[in-house]
Amino acid sequence: MLRMIIGLMLFVPMAAKAEGQGPASFKDCADCPEMVAIPLGSSTMGEPESESQNRKFGWGGPEIKVTIAKPYALAKTETTWAQFAAFMSESGYRQEGQCRSIWEKRIPDPSKVSWQDPQWPDGTKQKDDEPVVCVSWEDAYAYAAWVTKKSDGKHFYTLPTEAQFEYAARAGTTGQRPWPGAVEESCKYANVGDKNYLRIIPEYGAINCDDGYAFTSSVTHFPANAFGLHDMLGNVWEWARDCRAEDLTANPRNGTALETVPADCKRRVLRSSGFSSAEWYTRTTTRGGDPVPGTRLVVLGFRVAASVE
Repeated sequence: MLRMIIGLMLFVPMAAKAEGQGPASFKDCADCPEMVAIPLGSSTMGEPESESQNRKFGWGGPEIKVTIAKPYALAKTETTWAQFAAFMSESGYRQEGQCRSIWEKRIPDPSKVSWQDPQWPDGTKQKDDEPVVCVSWEDAYAYAAWVTKKSDGKHFYTLPTEAQFEYAARAGTTGQRPWPGAVEESCKYANVGDKNYLRIIPEYGAINCDDGYAFTSSVTHFPANAFGLHDMLGNVWEWARDCRAEDLTANPRNGTALETVPADCKRRVLRSSGFSSAEWYTRTTTRGGDPVPGTRLVVLGFRVAASVE
């Protein structure tokens, strides 16, 4: 019982105002994301290297100490289908190039995969309150610029840095995941690669639990963490601002983005994990791949960050 109470406490939305950071939450327009001010602080970022990990795909280390030096806010949720649709309709922005499915052999026409319809293999369609996918790093920045304009100069929107993302995902926790218990407890807190996904895509590994979804879920279905943020693990992978480096050795210790050598700015970083992610990837420290900024995938979305100074 005590473990259950502690677990729930870790996922209570932040209600109090963060000292020196303005309002606890704000929204700059009807179609804009709700933003949550993140309290300043320090934490360990990354994870130790071990023989079992062997720096395989998704390793997020080594450990470094990071102090978030400037106030910022993160979107309470991943950008939704409806929010992205409003941007596309009002701005006139047009995507160039296609979105790639990861199940090409399971869908009738992979060329029709798009943010409007990612073509889930079971034939279901996304709802307005599910996270938009098939969005590139460049598309995400175009969206952020649109929200900045909608704010009438009150806030500058961008993508979160790796440090900002992991710090907010941890929300004061120190374990592999920000919830208590074994990995099988993940389905209580996040949309991960579970039994539902495995039933449709049997060649993938899965966590032995049931979160109720094979593909994307509502961005507020699962409980918020202690900072009031939903889906910081699970649902969809999310773009970070940083250029891609082999590990965290060169990452700034003040929460800013790595945008110089030795990083490769022709590649960008993914954070979080997704509805298809099994145990190894469902960790606070996971760094996903090294995609080019124009990459669009059916498992990839984003959320925005904003300055609050």
